[in-house]
Amino acid sequence: MHNPMITKATLPLTIIASLLSLCSLPALAGWQSLDHSSSLSFISIKKNAIAETHEFKSFNASVTDDGEVKVIIDLSSVATGIDIRDTRMQEMLFETSKYSEAVLTAKLPNGLLASLVPGEMKQFNIDGKLELHGQARMVTISCAVFMEAKDKLVVTSTQPTIIQAAEFSLLDGIKQLTDIAGLDAIASAIPVSFVLTLENDK
Repeated sequence: MHNPMITKATLPLTIIASLLSLCSLPALAGWQSLDHSSSLSFISIKKNAIAETHEFKSFNASVTDDGEVKVIIDLSSVATGIDIRDTRMQEMLFETSKYSEAVLTAKLPNGLLASLVPGEMKQFNIDGKLELHGQARMVTISCAVFMEAKDKLVVTSTQPTIIQAAEFSLLDGIKQLTDIAGLDAIASAIPVSFVLTLENDK
């Protein structure tokens, strides 16, 4: 039914008012990671003795004011220090043409962010869901949150999170990498560590 109160003159004002009301809604992500001071790394062990540290150059982490955590990792950004190895990991292990991202979601302890004051740190374990290579599994993460300032958080792993390749259908990829590199073995348990510096975007 036509609303006689909305005329051609008042319609633009109505649209503007609606947009302003949307803008006033609280942001879903109160905290966003800073690329230059955040890192996400993992360790590969070959020949049962040689450990090497690798990293992902591109990822985004966010935490809402309610403590909802989401980390999106660009798997094509894997960096091992050797270009051909990066390409092999992308193509043979992660199969980035089909699975371009890994996504971790988790929830911080209730009330944690509201209770922290600048200079304070708290440690805890949380359970998160990791979606990787077409599979989704629960992982336990040991971490600490340090409130550096009212608008800056640092979230770090206090011990590595062990990712089991078999749980994410990555064993075939590891075998391909082992064969093409002429190695006896590459470990299928992968320790992952992180340092996330986040700023409040409000």
